[in-house]
Amino acid sequence: PPRSTLFPYTTLFRSVQDTVLVYYVGHGLRTSDGQLALALSDTDRDPESLPHTAILFDAVARILRGCPAATKLVILDCCHAELGTRANYQFQSADDLAEAYPVDGLYCIWASKMHEKAKTPIGGDLTHFTGAFLDTVHDGIPGKPALLRLDQIFIELRGRLLRNDLPEPVESGIR
Repeated sequence: PPRSTLFPYTTLFRSVQDTVLVYYVGHGLRTSDGQLALALSDTDRDPESLPHTAILFDAVARILRGCPAATKLVILDCCHAELGTRANYQFQSADDLAEAYPVDGLYCIWASKMHEKAKTPIGGDLTHFTGAFLDTVHDGIPGKPALLRLDQIFIELRGRLLRNDLPEPVESGIR
């Protein structure tokens, strides 16, 4: 869909009190100034054009900043996903010392490091990351309870990917 149709969610996100999940699977691109751009079907891959034809993760971070949800979970399955950590600083403000720390309740799982590409199997329906994530959630983890914490899911997911010589995911956040 066109970029303009993606952001009526701003109002919706402001009404969520419990949990918000943002899960993006697609192409992650670097802008000329090093920001993460999430590609859409009509995105121009030229780094100078990305701010005008893709969704900058900074814009997503701004929407989440206005969301009162106690838990905000962002999962990005794309190349250069960890670049999203730069936009997390949009959650902070130098105007107030209390806001100079990460936002409580924001937890992110990035499928790839800043300078790495994510991988998709040839002819596969799912990326390696999303496939491993779904398998972990569906199958559970031996020796762990049926209800898993996000950190448990991440540790198992990371292990599965590294054992298969795939890009190492990264996590960040509080609670």
